[in-house]
Formats: sequence, C-alpha cells, structure tokens
Amino acid sequence: MEKTKANKSNWIKIICLAIVIITFCPASIAQDQETDSHEWKLIKKKKNKKEVEGWSLYKRKVSGSKLHEFKVVGQVNSSMKTAQGTAMEMFTDSSLYFSRKGKPTGTFKILEQTENELTLYSYMYGRAFVKDRDVVVRYSLYEDLMGKAMGVKWHQVDVAGYEATDKVVRMPVDIGDWRFKEIDHNSCMASGTFRFHPGGNPPAWMINMMAKWVIPSEIVHLREFVKSKP
Repeated sequence: MEKTKANKSNWIKIICLAIVIITFCPASIAQDQETDSHEWKLIKKKKNKKEVEGWSLYKRKVSGSKLHEFKVVGQVNSSMKTAQGTAMEMFTDSSLYFSRKGKPTGTFKILEQTENELTLYSYMYGRAFVKDRDVVVRYSLYEDLMGKAMGVKWHQVDVAGYEATDKVVRMPVDIGDWRFKEIDHNSCMASGTFRFHPGGNPPAWMINMMAKWVIPSEIVHLREFVKSKP
C-alpha cells in the first residue's frame, strides 16, 4: 500500500514538472533566440603567422531580413589619424578597379568632395551572365571623443542622374563604417562593419555567402595602403 502511494506521488511530481517545462520553456527559448539574434557571432578567424597579420570575422542578424551584418576586426600598424585618412583615400584608388591580371573591372566618378565628405559613384562590369552593377555611396569622416576613436562611415544615397535602372543592378550597399581605436601611437585596432540592403540584388543567400570571402580582404587592402604610406 505504501509502495503504491509512493509511486502515485512520484507520478504526480513528474506530471507537474512536465507542465512547468511545457509552460515556461518555449518562452525561454524564444527569448534566448531573440537575444542571440542581436549578438555578434565569430564565424571565421585568421591567426597571425610570421609577417601575415590575422583578423576575425563576425556576423549578426539584421532585424526583419534574411541578411546578416558583418564585422571584420584586426590590428593596423599606424596611428588612428593615418588609418582614417588612408581608409578615405582607399575608396578612390584606381588600382581597386583592376584585376590581378591588369584587366579593368569597373570605374568610378567623384560626384562631390569636401574636406570631410565624399560622394562616389561606382560602376562594376559584369561577366558572363552577371549584369553590370552600380551604386552611389556617401563617405564621411568622424571622431568619437567619448569613445576615443575615429573613422569613416558610409551609406547609400540617391543622386539625380544616377538612378537605378533595369539594365544595371544596383549594388546592395546599405551602411557601414571603419572605426579605429588607439592601441599606442603606432598602432590601432580597426573594426570594419558592413550591412547590406535587405531588398537589394543579388539574393540574400548569395550576399551572405560572398560577404564571408570578400569582407576579410577589406582589412588586408587597408593594411597594404597603410604600408605604402611614407
């Protein structure tokens, strides 16, 4: 009799525990997923090897989109000011519009330029079944006194005479920035953030796939430009 009561009591405890789990776990899981969706996640890392400097690539979800926002982080051997100026100059360097074999891959035109701002029209040639692509982006220098950092931020803009057309694919650039924080007088930590337009072309899955391979090259190019400085 006592054994039957004990078994019955155990079953009641198990049922109560199951009800608690069913009631609270879905909400808890949903909350965790929502929290994680806004956090940066490390997806790729290259360690320092001899003279080759490493970097780390992160991503996080963009709310209401299948796209991700990407961030590449790595050390640059220059002052913040030099890195900032180099990043701005890099956007208008003609060598970036040629392949390694010396073939032109596109062209650009400066639409407007001031001491702290640049509006640039970029046109990239298509190949095979890929259409030509273009975009208009405005770059601005900034300084964060509270965060003791400086950098370059950018966003896509619409300019009369350079509207999107059916024949040319508008590149899905949305917003981004290069942010430099001082380590010492001769080096800084660079953080490049890149977010793409949710409604842009090509499709989201292709942008996410390409970004993992293309974005790390941005910090490599930045370091090369810094080294070329006198």
